[in-house]
Amino acid sequence: MTLLAIDIGNTGIKLGLFKGLEMQRSFRLASITQRTADEYAVLFKGLFDPAEVDEVIIASVVPPIGSAIHDTVRELWDREPLFVNPVVLDLMPLEVDYPGEVGVDRVVNCYAAKKLYGAPLVVIDFGTATTFDAVSTDGAYLGGAIAAGVEIAAEALYEKTALLPRVRLKKPLTDIGRNTRAAIQIGLYEGLLGQVEFIVKRFRAALGESTRVVATGGLAEEMARECPLIEEAAVGLSLTGLAMIYQDKIKSV
Repeated sequence: MTLLAIDIGNTGIKLGLFKGLEMQRSFRLASITQRTADEYAVLFKGLFDPAEVDEVIIASVVPPIGSAIHDTVRELWDREPLFVNPVVLDLMPLEVDYPGEVGVDRVVNCYAAKKLYGAPLVVIDFGTATTFDAVSTDGAYLGGAIAAGVEIAAEALYEKTALLPRVRLKKPLTDIGRNTRAAIQIGLYEGLLGQVEFIVKRFRAALGESTRVVATGGLAEEMARECPLIEEAAVGLSLTGLAMIYQDKIKSV
């Protein structure tokens, strides 16, 4: 049985083909809300043979794209995909003020990280936004923190100022910027590291010093190399989480 897991984010759509919990292949598309179901069908057919797929599970934080891909699944496989709802599936206790408002991607990440690494833990997702999520010793989702992602910050500097250039994120070559580009790179890169270290320390003070710290998202591996507080880099955590949810909550029913 082959499962197609789809994680629809604000910047990108991640797809993974799974046999059990083993990911066979993965793909990435840009998140473009103007694409139609027919366009996604063409894109999917260019990536893999739809006949390979037996089931589809989706996590989406972009409703228009989720709706289009819902129609794509019906077109290609003549079935309804499973859209993950953390409350309906009772993935984990959500000890927050408004459980229905928590992003499904954040809960999926925490669900997977808890199974892989135990609890308590902090999960950092370096995506469009940089999110920090806390899981208690007894496995409850406690909430977290949300900050602008580094690409958003870089683009805002370029768009909202008259003279600052657009700069790509990379590790600075100097401690003090002696030109504008270097100064921006230091501000973005070291600012992100400082943000991670400060928030993680605050969360650990609340959760306990045994708290594991797991990073995911595009910058996970680089940030793990630069920040000793990050113990694990799991770039494909969301897709693995979707496969786990299917195995635990759907297949077993």
